[in-house]
Amino acid sequence: MATSIHLNFGDIAFSSAVERITVRTDAASVDISLYILSGDIENIIFSETYYPYGNLVTLHDFASIIEAEMSLWEQPLATFRLAARGADGTSGTKTFSILYCDRHTDLQPGAVIGRQFLTSRRIITATPDIPVPLFYVVPPLKYEEQELIAYRIITRRCDTGLIRVIFSPDGYTGYGTAYRLGMLTVSRDALFDKTAKYYTKTDYEILGVTVEIGDRSVTIYYSDTTPDLRLWFTNMFNCLELAELHGDTTAKTKVKRSEAVCSDTLRLYDQSVEQSFDFQADNISLETARWLTQLFTSRDVRIVNRPYNEEDYLNESFPSVLITDSTSEVQDGDDELNKVKFTYRRTSVRPDSRISRIERIHNETYKNPFS
Repeated sequence: MATSIHLNFGDIAFSSAVERITVRTDAASVDISLYILSGDIENIIFSETYYPYGNLVTLHDFASIIEAEMSLWEQPLATFRLAARGADGTSGTKTFSILYCDRHTDLQPGAVIGRQFLTSRRIITATPDIPVPLFYVVPPLKYEEQELIAYRIITRRCDTGLIRVIFSPDGYTGYGTAYRLGMLTVSRDALFDKTAKYYTKTDYEILGVTVEIGDRSVTIYYSDTTPDLRLWFTNMFNCLELAELHGDTTAKTKVKRSEAVCSDTLRLYDQSVEQSFDFQADNISLETARWLTQLFTSRDVRIVNRPYNEEDYLNESFPSVLITDSTSEVQDGDDELNKVKFTYRRTSVRPDSRISRIERIHNETYKNPFS
């Protein structure tokens, strides 16, 4: 019997679906290795020797190894090669693609890849000062099967209040021989560039946009209300999303010290400071409450504690926080409101000063009229 590998999934699968891998061999031992592929480069991430029982080796919980590696490299989509080499010289390999998904779902990978962006939201409410990243997977497409990228921009004239939807195509996704990750960054400034020619010398505003790529669609509505808390986090697909929340924050600071008496004098030593923040969200919709459960289990959460600029490149330069406790009461009725409350801490043990730059009270320099 030659050494062979049998998977419980196909050529592309969610990481949560990687439940069982079996290797059949007549060899007394078999070396099993897992590689992550990056172009022509293979990086080994797992290697172990197993001793078959009844010519069979069964591997469980490979999903945790795969998800840890994808999280380390911030990859929503990755290709792996599993190799098994028996002591008798026989070997087998399997190559497969994994779409990160940290929870079970009734959908198949093909349905997600072809019909939705890598987010569970269909409607996003955003503030205009931070771009909205949208991730998606491009399947292997022939040239004649490219997918159109299009924007349906909702505009309103400031003088008459007339609403107009402007259709703006923006090229195609391209084509290739393998699955690959794509990303759009949707900013309101860029949408103004797309619509300016339709409003010559007329003031107007952009209310929202529906972004379409093939059958994928998501709608973004813009709000000028400043959120009370902004958190970047990686969602269930290991993709960045921005949670802009309204509610109340309670800061709690606890100082611990040890006491000692030296020469009849009381002294303090081993001082430590613990600072945490309790956030109680205002009334939120059912869809938003369900979506926020991904925030509580995210491997990477960062707080937006200053105005955003392009040099930040989404979440990279913002400080990390840990959500230490969370309570989410989600119900689909109309009698009660959805409640979300959670506690977060900075990963640094030093307390946050919350000091901002002091602005001038008077913008213009005072001029003494009698001088």
